[in-house]
Amino acid sequence: MPKASPLKKKTPRKTAKTIRRKPLPTPLEFPLLSAEDLGASLRVSTAREAGEPKIVAVHQTFSPPLSPYVIRMTEEAPVAELPKAMEEPEEIFEIISPPIAPPVERTPFRLSLPAFDFTFLARLGKQTLHGLGRLVSLPRPSRPAFSRLAIRPLLGFAVTASIFILPASGFSALTKLDQVKQSFLAQGLSLWDSVRASLSADPDSLPNTIGSLRRKFTETQASLRQTVGALDTLLPLIPRLGTTYEAGTLLLGAASHLTEAAEILQSGIENLANQSQPLTNRLIRLEFSLRNAFPLIAAADRELHDFDPLSLPPALVAPIASAKENVRHIRTDFDFTIELLPALQEFLGHDRVKRYLIVFQNSNELRPTGGFIGSYALVDLDRGNLRIVDIPGGGPYELACCLTEQVRAPAPLGLIEPRWQFHDANWFPDFPASARKLMWFYEKSGGPSVDGVIAVNSSLLPKLLSILGPIEAPEFDRLLTPENVIEETQKIVEQEYDRVENQPKKFIALLAPRLLEKILAASSDELLAIASLANESFPSKEIQIFVTDPELQETFSRAGWTGEMRQTNGDYLLLASANIAGGKTSGAVQTSLALETTIAENGGIINKLEITRTHHGKKSDPRAGLRNIEYLRVFVPEGSTLLAAEGFEAPPEELFEEPPTGYRTDDDLENVARSAVIDPASGTVISREHGKTVFGNWLQLDPGVTQTIRLRYQLPFSLFTDDYSVKNRFNQFMGLPSFKRYTLLVEKQSGLSTTFQSKISWPPSLKPAWHSPHLNLVSSQGLFEAPLDRSLFAALLFEQTP
Repeated sequence: MPKASPLKKKTPRKTAKTIRRKPLPTPLEFPLLSAEDLGASLRVSTAREAGEPKIVAVHQTFSPPLSPYVIRMTEEAPVAELPKAMEEPEEIFEIISPPIAPPVERTPFRLSLPAFDFTFLARLGKQTLHGLGRLVSLPRPSRPAFSRLAIRPLLGFAVTASIFILPASGFSALTKLDQVKQSFLAQGLSLWDSVRASLSADPDSLPNTIGSLRRKFTETQASLRQTVGALDTLLPLIPRLGTTYEAGTLLLGAASHLTEAAEILQSGIENLANQSQPLTNRLIRLEFSLRNAFPLIAAADRELHDFDPLSLPPALVAPIASAKENVRHIRTDFDFTIELLPALQEFLGHDRVKRYLIVFQNSNELRPTGGFIGSYALVDLDRGNLRIVDIPGGGPYELACCLTEQVRAPAPLGLIEPRWQFHDANWFPDFPASARKLMWFYEKSGGPSVDGVIAVNSSLLPKLLSILGPIEAPEFDRLLTPENVIEETQKIVEQEYDRVENQPKKFIALLAPRLLEKILAASSDELLAIASLANESFPSKEIQIFVTDPELQETFSRAGWTGEMRQTNGDYLLLASANIAGGKTSGAVQTSLALETTIAENGGIINKLEITRTHHGKKSDPRAGLRNIEYLRVFVPEGSTLLAAEGFEAPPEELFEEPPTGYRTDDDLENVARSAVIDPASGTVISREHGKTVFGNWLQLDPGVTQTIRLRYQLPFSLFTDDYSVKNRFNQFMGLPSFKRYTLLVEKQSGLSTTFQSKISWPPSLKPAWHSPHLNLVSSQGLFEAPLDRSLFAALLFEQTP
């Protein structure tokens, strides 16, 4: 096969980086109550004059990462530019109010390392006002919110004191309390009814609906102020009635701010579907809308935190609590998105054309980063517009003839191929490590340098078609639907291609542009659905991204988009499986993990891991009915000691092919090999890789068979490892209790669907002081079970009495 001519990289339009652009100004047309960026807490005290909020004091405490932007204040508070990341915090104004809500406790058990939720855009844009939708779906109370019993405390001290604190007109206004009560209740319920009706209206009329709601909120607030009159300063001081009035006022303000934020955001969302503009320009418009809407979200979050839910009827407490949590999540999402969007614009080629290598991984033939690389594409991204440069009809095998390096394959791959090549380069479960290796092999095979690698699993294709609709392929007499696209694609590329032409991946080259056309023609609703799908696909590692720009890579790593193995000083577990000569059987094999952790009296920790695999394939199936042969690697904390291993079965040694003389060993593989030893009892290879100890061995499984592998190993640390810290030694000296923690991070392999069970046992001398919410404590044990569809995290804090 002739050597492919190298493709030249496009000359960049600019070289300037834009990941941190000049701050965007905030317009004056909306009253901005506060703003806060990632890792920030912004505390604001307001005075209400003429019905409009006005900032009188601000205090800021920042921690990186932080996206710089400018907040336009009122006349009393001049424009203040927020400090850049890593700068020393500074006080801008005098603090006159207490801190706002403490951070919402996140469930530490289900760890979504870190991922941004795009779904709030859809709910704010076309379906519902996220947070407000929860607020306004409150049931009508069965009795008035204000009872006449609430007025009785006016007798006595409250009435007497009011003579001295009210202006002259306020004394006569006391007779209006019943009117205040009824007016507040009637207008509030009427307003919520209007919002509920608006949310069920035609989505196309949402912009007008949001504007109408905002006007209603303004009118209601003005009406209540007029009704209350001079009682405005007294009502908060009146027991029962005062707290109810204050809570209602805060809720009304929160709803008003959420509606105003939705109105601002609506234009940015609608602009996403404007095909006349480059995608990056549309994202800039969305970023601008988010920056303008964020202070209003922050204000609503603060108002929902400040009110006392117990002052409302019991039926409203749970819905309002749910609304508070939703708004706090929206605020967090806004924080992170404002930081992420500039990086995304850079990735999409806003300032210069970016070239990426996209590898398509078949998870039915499992490999460490998600699946065997059956095809790939070279693409250019120009301001968000994707241009396919090359999709070879012969797939990655076309690169084999051009590879100039003779490198030994990882030892297990010797079962099928002693020479390491591009299509087998995704050997490391840490995606950045595999991506670098893919780029190296690609360049050594005559390919151009690229700005990064994107891995996409085959399991994503049916989900995309469920959003965009079926794709016609008349050349192959096919209509590809979510239900048949995987099966039909495998049939075409493996059985029905032209044997003379010998271009089995030609179908992929035909399918990709048609899928791209559908994406480019997607409506705003479909684009938001695709964004939501991408958000779900990053924590499950169906999509993984590596870029050569370190700053961009760091941003995507914080977002959880890079598929990297995480470092932790606690317990750790990752099962990485590689299907080698096992056909397309991985999808037919069900895997479950069960980890039993025992903490001894002396603090030592021993784990017993069971890996149970069942082959559900039928022998009559030409693809899934074959013997499943996989090399398993179990990653545990570095320094762990293997105590026992059983249940493995390796292929006969004579089936492995040695590479010819003169082949060199890859540097990364050489580092792993230097640390490797073999357990004589089980044949398990014990090595060190990516800061972890690795137990590697084989398993062969025929259709209809279930096999369990058992590993027993001791962790390199004790629960009492930090006993000699200054804090613990002080506690011991003072006779105070000390606290010990056990944490467990379980990471998911891309492409592998498993369930996970955990049982943690400890001696009676340890008393649990805190635990992850999803841990079920029974006697001296902690239990939990969950699907391993993303990384999981569990933690226990023990109190040890001296």
